[in-house]
Amino acid sequence: MKLSYRYQILLLALTTFVAGANEYILAGELDLVARGLGVSIGLAGQLITIYALVYGLCVPVMVALTGHIRRRTVLVAATVGYALGGVA
Repeated sequence: MKLSYRYQILLLALTTFVAGANEYILAGELDLVARGLGVSIGLAGQLITIYALVYGLCVPVMVALTGHIRRRTVLVAATVGYALGGVA
């Protein structure tokens, strides 16, 4: 199945948006997360910080580790893994 470049760019932009929005959605519900975990809002806020740091540090490492694999294969695997992680 050959996708047009316009559709590929749209799909990439949507995937990037969802990945970035995930962090901001959690920030809006921070009081509920803190209450559910039984911790302070400040401590629950550190979850967002830790997530962002791990994400930021792992991206360059993953690029180096997957540089020899076809981009499409890596993108599909990462998208499926991210979706499954979000469902779980």
